[in-house]
Amino acid sequence: MKILFVENRYKTDLWEIIARVYQDLGHEIHWIVQNAEFTPSIGKVHIIPYPKKSDLNKVTKTANLDRIIHTNRGIRYFEIQNENFIFYYNDRITSLIETIQPNLAFGEATAFHELLVIKSCEENKILYLNPCTSRYPSKRFSFYKFDTTTPYFGSNETYSEDEAISFVNEITGRKVKPDYMKNSQISLTNQDKIKDKIKLIKGFYRGEKYNTPSPFVKRKLNKISAKNIRHWDQLSTPFNQITGEFKLLYPLQMQPEANIDVWGHPHSDQHVIIRETLKQLRNNEVLILKPNPKSKYEIDDQILDLIKSNPKKLYCLHHSSSMTDIWNEIHLILTVTGTVSIECVFSNKPIVMLGDGIQLEQKNCIKIDSYQKLPAIIDQIKTESFPKLTLTEKQHFLNRLVSSSYQGIVADGLNFKDHLQDDENKKLLISAFKNILSRFEHSN
Repeated sequence: MKILFVENRYKTDLWEIIARVYQDLGHEIHWIVQNAEFTPSIGKVHIIPYPKKSDLNKVTKTANLDRIIHTNRGIRYFEIQNENFIFYYNDRITSLIETIQPNLAFGEATAFHELLVIKSCEENKILYLNPCTSRYPSKRFSFYKFDTTTPYFGSNETYSEDEAISFVNEITGRKVKPDYMKNSQISLTNQDKIKDKIKLIKGFYRGEKYNTPSPFVKRKLNKISAKNIRHWDQLSTPFNQITGEFKLLYPLQMQPEANIDVWGHPHSDQHVIIRETLKQLRNNEVLILKPNPKSKYEIDDQILDLIKSNPKKLYCLHHSSSMTDIWNEIHLILTVTGTVSIECVFSNKPIVMLGDGIQLEQKNCIKIDSYQKLPAIIDQIKTESFPKLTLTEKQHFLNRLVSSSYQGIVADGLNFKDHLQDDENKKLLISAFKNILSRFEHSN
């Protein structure tokens, strides 16, 4: 069987571990590499040459790439002015997929070249799996199909009744948090940070200008971001001073981040979300914005202007604010694809989503396709008729999350290298990848 892996900087370290296991099982390993600085040392490597100016001038624009262009970080955030590089890479990736003809592909669903591989795999009926944290319970991950949050098979494990009740109580008591919110056990040294910067800058000046922003642009954007974060905190209001009988919370999601930019598309413009939500609020109903603890570029002039121009209707909380401190006083939470939606399901906190997720299978998690549906949902909450789960239903939801996921922490070789150095975690990851390959073989 031919198995394809897609390079993604330091995540390639994990893919190499799995590739060696698959190769030892007799499978043929292939790679598509966009950033040559992260070339793997195993299998057949296909490095896409960085485009020259002449390559970008003569590209043939291809249809059905609008979503990938719209979600591209370089264009949205890092001041890339021309999308012709997308068409250049699409031609080469399409050709590689047709040449390699893999049976199965693994990679993230974040960078533009990964999304192009996904597009080509879908067109050629090749399964692409994105191994990614399932968020809850902790220390578990799922194999998501293509660029969706739909799990492909799973461990079929379940929790006992006592285990399930204990976990539900921890969630409702806000005593647990997902793995990605925890710090690595091995802090990056100054030497690690310097090596990383040198590697990325070296790649940039060799031609990798599409996933790696210009250091000058990055420095400028970081200054703007820091200024916006300071401005946000200056505009913030202590929660106990917020008036309004009905409090709707929108926790901002960090950007750029695949969780909202890809999974949440077309609802990835948070300025639009805030503006359109405000239009639906009536007297004594207020919208509260909670910043992401690791705010980046999602706080911009447009959102700051909205806050300033909507006093008594729109409030923002300080970056030091805690979700735990305000949880019991919030009546409704709106999110695109945030982890808070899963927490709300277990806690019976009314939650509305704009994006997709396995949690939408539960009756107390509602997806809306129009902001105009918010007033009716608010009225449901006011009359205490918003759906609630029983403890038994919560246990079933928990076991849905468990059975569709595997034990192990998916990590990269830089920020969370401790997980790749942990023998027990590596065993769990290898076991999961072996299981998913076996089930793929039996299903085809």
